[in-house]
This record gives sequence, structure tokens and C-alpha cells, in this order.
Amino acid sequence: MIEYTPNLLDSFQVNGMSINRRPLIIVFALLMTSLLVACSGIGLQRTAEQTEGARLYDLYCSACHGDEGFGGVGVPLALSDFLNTASDEYIYKTIRHGRPGRVMPAFNELTHHQIDAIVTHIRSWGWGGSTSTQYSSEAIIGNPNRGRQLYAKHCAYCHGINGEGGQGTGVTFSRPRSAKILAPALNNAGFLAAANDHMIKATLIQGRAGTPMRSVKKMGLKDKDINDIVHYLRTFEEKTSTAEPEQNRKKVIIKVSQFSFDETLDRLKTAIKRKGYQIIREHTLDAGFAEAGSENSKQWIIYFANFRLINESLTRDSRMGIFLPGRITLVEKEGKVSVLAADPMIYNELFSNNTLIELGKTLQHFYLAVMGEATSS
Repeated sequence: MIEYTPNLLDSFQVNGMSINRRPLIIVFALLMTSLLVACSGIGLQRTAEQTEGARLYDLYCSACHGDEGFGGVGVPLALSDFLNTASDEYIYKTIRHGRPGRVMPAFNELTHHQIDAIVTHIRSWGWGGSTSTQYSSEAIIGNPNRGRQLYAKHCAYCHGINGEGGQGTGVTFSRPRSAKILAPALNNAGFLAAANDHMIKATLIQGRAGTPMRSVKKMGLKDKDINDIVHYLRTFEEKTSTAEPEQNRKKVIIKVSQFSFDETLDRLKTAIKRKGYQIIREHTLDAGFAEAGSENSKQWIIYFANFRLINESLTRDSRMGIFLPGRITLVEKEGKVSVLAADPMIYNELFSNNTLIELGKTLQHFYLAVMGEATSS
């Protein structure tokens, strides 16, 4: 039996024996101090990892996904439905492999630990902190032919009839104003390599609150229907390619003229207008840099535009504004007149956006035509 003595703060009675309280208090204090030191060490370690992840996220991810993960050019990552269904493995592989042919690049330069730190930072936005959903690696088997029909009815409007995703980027001009975000591509090699069958199924069931994507359960689909869709999506792997873009493509088109500088310039402007483009302005290449009156008149740049094509370019990818309006440069050096322009076929490689390939071909054909007319008979 333990008897407390209210007036004796330094001792208490146990079965008639007086016990000094002070040594016990000291031991307890030492134990608590050790525990606090240990906990603070863990806290400092976690803080350091989170700080590094935040720094790397800000450097590599925030420009597209937003400072707080609410999206922009890239899809929102801070949505609770995303964090509840996306596994750490999925986020890791997405960063590592990217989305070939889409806006999301592959970050091959990041180390394993750096990607882990970014994943930890992204995970910190969700309830439960570092909790990651674990999925079975077993493949989901369904009827892909029936899944194709269900996909066409319930998914294709946003994700594309062939899983190619929404056109453009996530910024307002480059996507339909009725769509809050740009639907990601599902036939993409990077997505298919990162997404587990059971994660895809969980996403279909959960939906994405805050986006147009509803739960397929609320659409009336049964478990068998969902399995059929998942199996159909997996068949996209047979049609995707992980081939790297051509790295040795010439970045500049150059034509050497058989005419004088002034005649080449006149022929170029005539050719541009004949193709239905409007010349916006022209001036020496060093205008605004050289002292007024001392500009080099044998270095000239012409700006021109076809406004229908400008609208199409910006709709596909708003970053195309960097190259708009079009421009061609003329330079005379040592009696040789050269006509130069950036090759439009680099656009899709530069922006990792395969929807720019056909646009690049169209613009390249235009550049070659007018530059050819300007430089040769």
C-alpha cells in the first residue's frame, strides 16, 4: 500500500517505509531529457529532409505544378484524392521517367535520394503526412474489348479517344475554359510505367474532387466494368514508344543567297506576303543595342505573322509565344548573304510536346519555301 504524505513534498510512504522523492524526480528528469533530445534529433533529421525536398521541388517542379502544388501547366498534386490514391512509387517513377512527348520531362539528373526528398515534400501536403497507399502488383484481368467501349463512353471526352490526353498545356489559353485542368495522357509510356493496375482502379473509383473526373461508381459502373477499363488501358503499352527524340537535328535553317543583300531582302518580303503572312515590323539586328545611326544595315530581321497559325500554336502550347511572331534574319558577311531562321521542328523537342510535331512540319515547310524563293531563282 502506498500512502502519500501531503505535507512532506520530498517523500512518501510505501508499506510504512519512507521513500525520498528527490532521487526519483532527478532520474525521471534525466530520462525525459534524453527522450526529448532523441526526439528533437529525429525532428531535425526530418526537417532537413523536408527542407531539401521543398528546395528541389521549388527548383524543378513549382514552375508547372505551382508553389503549393495546385497546378498550372502541370496537373495539381495537392488534391487530397490524388495524394490518397497515388503511391510513393508512382510519384517517384513519374519524376524519373516523365511523360515522353508531353510537357513533363524526365529528370534523369536527379539522384535517388533527391527524388525521394521531393516525394516526401509532396506527400507532406496530405493528411497523414508520409502515408503512401500500397498496391498489389498483380495484374488486373478484364475484357479489353468491352473496356474500350466503356472508355469511349465515359473517359474519352477528356482523355482523348486514343488516350492521348487533352490538347495544349494546363494554362488557361491552352485548354478549354470549361476544363479546370488538362486531362493527362493515358497512352503515355511514362504513365504506364509508373501507374500500377490497382492504383488506376483506385483512381477510377475515387475520382478527383476539384477536377472534372468523377468516380465511375457514381456513373453506375460495377467492379467488372472497372476491371475491363483498366485492362484496356494496359493495352496502350503495345502502342507506345519510349524512343528518345532525335538529338542531332539541326537547330537552324540556313540558306545562302545568289543575290545581293537588298535584292534578297525584297524577294524575301514578297515571298512572305505571297504565302498569306503579314509583315509586322523589320529593323537592323542590333537596333536598340548599337548607338543610333551606327547600326549595321547588312544585318536585318523581319517579323511576320499568320494570325490563324498564331492562335493554333498558342492553343497547342502557350510557350510557343517565345517563337512568335515568326522571324527571319539576313546577314551579309564578306560579300556572302545568308538567310537564317530557327528550325520549327525543334519545338516539340524543346517543350516535350508531341502535339507540336505537325505544326512544326507546317512551319518548316513555310520557312523553306520563302527562304528558297528569296535566295535562288
